[in-house]
Amino acid sequence: MARKTKKHTSFLVYSFFIILLIFGGIGYHYYQIIFVKPFSANVSFPDTLYIPTGSHFKDVKQHLLASGLLSNEDEALFEIIAEKKNLPRHIYPGRYIFRKAVSLNTLINRLRTGKQDPVKITINSNIRTLPDLITRVGKKLETSPNE
Repeated sequence: MARKTKKHTSFLVYSFFIILLIFGGIGYHYYQIIFVKPFSANVSFPDTLYIPTGSHFKDVKQHLLASGLLSNEDEALFEIIAEKKNLPRHIYPGRYIFRKAVSLNTLINRLRTGKQDPVKITINSNIRTLPDLITRVGKKLETSPNE
C-alpha cells in the first residue's frame, strides 16, 4: 500500500510541474507580445499619428490600423489591454510621432497619457494679411478663424 501511495504522490508532483511549465510558457508568450515585441512591423519610421479633436476609441483604433501601427492580428489584444488601462476614457487629440517600433504597452501608455509631439508651423512670404495667417495656423491647430 505504501508503494502505491508513493507512485500516486510522484505522479501528482510531476503533473503539477508539467502544468506549471505549460502555464509559465503561455504567460511568457503573452508577456513578450504585450511588453517586449514591437508590433508595428509594417511601418517605416518615423511615423506620425494624428488624432483629431473629438475622436473616440473606435476612431483612434481606425487611425492606428490605417497607419500600420496596429495590425489586424493585434487588434483584439489592443482592445483588451486598452480597456484594462482605461484608454477609451483618456483619449487626447494631437500629433504623436513614433521614431521606432514600440510595444503594445508603450503605445497604449503614450496615447493614454497624451504625451504628444509639438506641431511646427512655418510662416512664409505667401501670407500677407492677418486673416491669411489666422487661416493657415488654424488649419494646423484645428481651430476656426473665430477662435
